[in-house]
Amino acid sequence: MRRGWQLVLAALLAMASVCPGAADIFSRPVPAAGEGSTTLIIYDTLGKPFSLVNEVSVVSTLLQRFHTRVETRQANAVTVPEISDADYVIIVGVSGVPRLPEPVRRALIEGSRPTVYMGWAASLAVAGRGQAPRLEAVRDARVKYAGGEWSLNLDPFLAINTVPSDPLAVIVSPGPRRYLAWRDGTKFALATLPVPGAVSLIFSDLLLDFYAVKQTPPPALVYLVQDFHPGCDANAFRRVVDYLSARGDRFAVSVRLKSPLKTDDLPMPDVQLFEVLRYAQTHGGRVVLRPEVSAEQVRRFLDEGVVPLACELPSGTNRPPRALEGISFGTALGKIEAAGPKGASQPVSASSVMNGQDQTLIIPLNVDPASASTTARGIAAEVAELARLRGTVAGVVIPAWFPFQKMRDAVDEARRSGLRGADLSTAPNWIKTDRAIVTGKNVRRAFSVPGGSSAERITFDGNFQRMAQGGGETPMATAILLQQK
Repeated sequence: MRRGWQLVLAALLAMASVCPGAADIFSRPVPAAGEGSTTLIIYDTLGKPFSLVNEVSVVSTLLQRFHTRVETRQANAVTVPEISDADYVIIVGVSGVPRLPEPVRRALIEGSRPTVYMGWAASLAVAGRGQAPRLEAVRDARVKYAGGEWSLNLDPFLAINTVPSDPLAVIVSPGPRRYLAWRDGTKFALATLPVPGAVSLIFSDLLLDFYAVKQTPPPALVYLVQDFHPGCDANAFRRVVDYLSARGDRFAVSVRLKSPLKTDDLPMPDVQLFEVLRYAQTHGGRVVLRPEVSAEQVRRFLDEGVVPLACELPSGTNRPPRALEGISFGTALGKIEAAGPKGASQPVSASSVMNGQDQTLIIPLNVDPASASTTARGIAAEVAELARLRGTVAGVVIPAWFPFQKMRDAVDEARRSGLRGADLSTAPNWIKTDRAIVTGKNVRRAFSVPGGSSAERITFDGNFQRMAQGGGETPMATAILLQQK
């Protein structure tokens, strides 16, 4: 019978600090009001008529980039005390201009707290100036923002007829010059909604100014060799490991222990699978658990000298019935999704690491050859676009079933950005199951272990080789193997 859990103070599993520059790559920006700040989203309706998209959920999901607590209120229910309690306010007009109670409208006009007006609500930022704004749809628009030019579709777009004092994003074609985003002191306006694509990337970058963020991490590139399993070509995988390692690129590889393929070819033997994964670890590879991996299999990885540091989130068609059951974790890689109607999910274009459920750090997989956007535009274009913005992370997916030349081409395209593959080991990596606890070198916390368990503590060096007890080197990772007495 499984014994009850009791809290036992475990030793802090990683004691040495990580250099600030490396840790910053996987950090979330802090607003000027601090990590305990509150952002209040005020909206008219959650979605447009006859639409299955929850627009407010998309906005709140994009705010997970920042250290801020998000609250939402419908316009007709918001109160002046709620405005007063918020450090930041975002007003979203989805189907029309939000009808704010008069005391709330006055509090927003007279106050100095940072406020963003989006979609139909952008008209509130130009109230009383010129003719009424009009709603348009702009296809293949060229927009100048942050010193560069962007191509995007705007639907909806709220055209204003005045020239703002401080334009931030300007539509230069087609048609006459129009304004997509602007500011007036602490008041910001975005004359559209953050639909997937470049609009969401620009909005996320604008929020750095809205929150008056003082420090942003440098742009980063994360490679994920996705879904390596016994049905893959071990030689092709080893060659791409060598190719990445030769240029000093770090990378992640997501793994499952059973092949999903039904072919006449014999799958890779377990001994070969673990051997090539150990080889990858010594050449800059960081192992990530696929959604199909069970809690019992985590111990198998460790027994074979393979140290998982993070998990891959299920997304789209790769959703198993019960993903990562019995496994908790600190860092994940995956597609960023917002909650949609009736429990559905909807894609979000994220440009940086995000805060996930239970304070999990999520590294976005936002450049994927399987996506329509990357297929149409190419890996190089999408990575370069992300690298132009502040504090971004380009998560490049390289399917492990690609032949070597195609994997190499994907790496070469991403390298044109001038970025090198970041090291996942500097993220807050930890994985916990009933039988094992694994932590990376950037984790400081205590864990609970089952009552009546005995524990064996193992540390791993930079090449993921077992270290002797009392060694002077800082461990790359630590594992506690649990055994019921």
